[in-house]
Parts: sequence; structure tokens; C-alpha cells
Amino acid sequence: MRRDRHLLFDESKKKVYYLRYDMKLTEREYDVLDAISLLGRAGTDEIIEHCGLSDKSRGNVAVHICSLNRKADIIGERRLILYADHKYFLNEKM
Repeated sequence: MRRDRHLLFDESKKKVYYLRYDMKLTEREYDVLDAISLLGRAGTDEIIEHCGLSDKSRGNVAVHICSLNRKADIIGERRLILYADHKYFLNEKM
């Protein structure tokens, strides 16, 4: 188990708990969130590399992040992942 702010990562089961709620992520959503959590601030290329995705998945990273933010908004009423200066990062005001 690894904790990052209000997130708890159960790496053995590839599950994430946000504010103690199971986020019910797809495998790819888990990988993207894990990459951002571990890297701190990450660009699309860094996320693709960390997740072992092909460059063809480039547009899918933003799709997965939108899905993660939608799920987090349902639980905690705020976006989980923010974007600035061409980098994604976890919202510090979670």
C-alpha cells in the first residue's frame, strides 16, 4: 500500500481509494494515475513511457484523465488531476 495525499494505492490489487472510497478504475486509468502520482508532474510522453503504452495511445491519456476526474468529482466534488505548463499533476487541494 502506498499513500499520496487523499489517495491510497493498493498496488497488489491495482486499486485506488480516494477519500476512502474505491474509485473502481480500469487497468489503464490505474496506470495513468499511478504514473502521475509517482512522477509528480508528468507530460503525456512521460505517462506513455511509464505505462508502457505505444505512441499511438497519445490521445488516450487525456481521455483517461478526463475519466479519472469525472470519477473523483463524484466522490470528492473536485478534479483530481490538473494540467498546467504541458504537465499533469495531482490537485493539492484535494
